Amino acid sequence: MTVTPREVWLLLDEGAGSEVDFHVLWLAEALRSQRAAARIVVLGGRSDGRVRTLAQRRGLPVTVLSQAPAALLALLARERPVLLHTHGSRAGSWGRLWGWLLRIPVVSTVQDGRRRSGRRRIAAWGDALSLHMARGLIALGSPFTPLPPRARAIEHAVPVAESPATLAKTVAYVGCLESDEAPELFCRLSSMLPPMEFAVYGDGPLRGELNRRYPHVRFIAEHAGADIPWRDIGLLCITASDARAFQRALAAMAHGVPVVAFSTPSLASLIRPGEGGWLVNPGNLAAMARIIDRWETLDETARRALSDGARRLVAEHFSPNRTLSTVLAVYARAVG
Repeated sequence: MTVTPREVWLLLDEGAGSEVDFHVLWLAEALRSQRAAARIVVLGGRSDGRVRTLAQRRGLPVTVLSQAPAALLALLARERPVLLHTHGSRAGSWGRLWGWLLRIPVVSTVQDGRRRSGRRRIAAWGDALSLHMARGLIALGSPFTPLPPRARAIEHAVPVAESPATLAKTVAYVGCLESDEAPELFCRLSSMLPPMEFAVYGDGPLRGELNRRYPHVRFIAEHAGADIPWRDIGLLCITASDARAFQRALAAMAHGVPVVAFSTPSLASLIRPGEGGWLVNPGNLAAMARIIDRWETLDETARRALSDGARRLVAEHFSPNRTLSTVLAVYARAVG
């Protein structure tokens, strides 16, 4: 595959996480809207992986490399992009090392709010040790304490969708079906309420067990690695309590879908009770069930006001233009 000279490369790990994947896809589209040449480069990716599929669907240039760091070094030496922007621990560590060796400016995005284990913990440790090699740092998402030295903080930028023509009545869970995201709590909610539509968008090791125990909940695994059909969701229920919860709430509200979730400092900065959704004390399923029951009885006018309020909050505080201007400023200093 021929790579256009002097591109900005957005380098990411295959397993960096869905919030990083979608941030990189948005950033590539935003750079293209500014007539800047940008390419997504996936380190350790499969030819049929999620990022490649979604990038091609959007008409974005994408290159998939093997896990071997030598493949990245060879491509960088041959094509020499104007700037390398890394996302993820492995991409950050190797990207900064090869950038230093080849004198290619490197900017790195760092995240907070998720603990690592095993090999990922070692990769994260190596990533942190080499941050000083980057010419610019971007801290993505909330919360982020403490902010790394020299870093510029940005929020996940989410374009606000058009107001939905009709409002769905499905209560949904979106995310991985693994224990740390607590999908069972969502399924338990479905048993605490009168009959209504509950759906799970995602896949993971708990899917089979949950499907057997809660047959009245729809499990829609085909959307686990693709764009979520927000038009089919009326209310998003979030039972996770880490940084991924914030990103999912932001994406839902940008599409006019209100959110009910366990309260965290980051979600409290996003959701105004009764406007973009509701927050309850962590673990309080009874309170969450009462809110869902009350939401289900709202008339069309009240639901429309909730939907419009969610979109308005995102538009006011998470403008893509504000985020992109910060990223471009970091780029300019790095290559200057």
